Amino acid sequence: MALSDRELDEMLDQLRHEKKPETAPEKQPVPVSVAVRRQQRRRAAGKQAAKPVPVRRQSADAAKRVRRIYDVPAQPAPEPSPAPQAAAAPAKKADLLRSIHLRDAAVGLVLLVFACIGAASLISAVSKAAKAHKAEKNAALTQCILPLCIMDMPSFSSPEELTDEQFLTAAVWAYITDGRLSEHPTDTNLCTVPAADIAAAGNARFGTARKPQYRTIGFTDALRFYYDADQDSYLLPADPRYFANLPEVVSCTEQNGLYTVSAVCRPEQPAWYQTDAPVVRNPVFTMQQDHGTWQICALQSDAPDAQNDDETEPDDPHDDE
Repeated sequence: MALSDRELDEMLDQLRHEKKPETAPEKQPVPVSVAVRRQQRRRAAGKQAAKPVPVRRQSADAAKRVRRIYDVPAQPAPEPSPAPQAAAAPAKKADLLRSIHLRDAAVGLVLLVFACIGAASLISAVSKAAKAHKAEKNAALTQCILPLCIMDMPSFSSPEELTDEQFLTAAVWAYITDGRLSEHPTDTNLCTVPAADIAAAGNARFGTARKPQYRTIGFTDALRFYYDADQDSYLLPADPRYFANLPEVVSCTEQNGLYTVSAVCRPEQPAWYQTDAPVVRNPVFTMQQDHGTWQICALQSDAPDAQNDDETEPDDPHDDE
C-alpha cells in the first residue's frame, strides 16, 4: 500500500527523535607477529601454486634457444669425499703409539741405568761391609793370640797343661797388650798391678778359672816381671820394650763352635827395611768365642827358628888362654 507524503514526513520525524543505539567500540587491530605473517604468506603462496598453470609447449629448437638464469641443466651430485679427519685418524693413532713406545723405551732405559747403579752400589756396599767385618775379626783374633806369639808359647792341647809360669807369663803379656797398664798411673818406670788382676787376665784369655802360685817371671834379666809378696802385686815396666814375633792371621775356619786359626809369625824389624821379615813360626790355634770374647783352647806350633833360640853369645877365643 502506498504511503502518502504526510505519513512519510511523520515517520521521518519520529526516526529523528528516536535515540540511536549505542554502538560497541571499534576493536583495535591486534598486532600480528612476524612468524604468523610468514605462515600466512606461505599459505597464500601454497594456494596460488595449487592453481593449474597452463603448460606452454615449445619445440626442441625453441627450447634450446630460450635460456634463462634458472634453466641451468642439473649436474650429478658429486660423491662425498672422505672426511680428512677420518683419513688422518689411523696416522694420528700410529704417531701416538710410536710416541708412547719411544717414551716407554726412554723411561725403561733410565730405570735400567738407575737399577745398574743401585746394583753396583749394593754390591760395593756389601763387599765393603764383608771386608770390614773380616778385618775386624782378624784384628780381634790377632789381639787374642798376640801374648802367646810374643812369649813363643809351646804347643798344648788344653790350657790345664800349662805350668804356672807359662800361664802367668801369658797373663802378664795379655794385660800389657790389652792396654791395661794405663789403669795404674805412676811417676816411676814401674806400675804396681794386683796379682789378682793378672790372674783374671789369664783366665779371660784361656777361658779357665785357674788360681796360680804367684812368682817372679820373665825372659831375660833385662825384662822380668817381679812379684811383691808383701803387696801381693806385680811390678811391671810402665813402658816395656821388647822385640818379639808378631802374628798375622792367615785363615780362620769354624766347625762345631770351634775356630781353627792359622797364623804366621814374623820378627819385628825397622820400618826402613825394604824386604819383609821372614816367617819364623806357623802356629795354629784352636779357639772359641764366649759372649763376644775370644778364648784360646789349644795351640799347635812348630819349634821356633834356631836363631831365636840360640841367644847365647859366641865363645870368646881369649877365654882359653
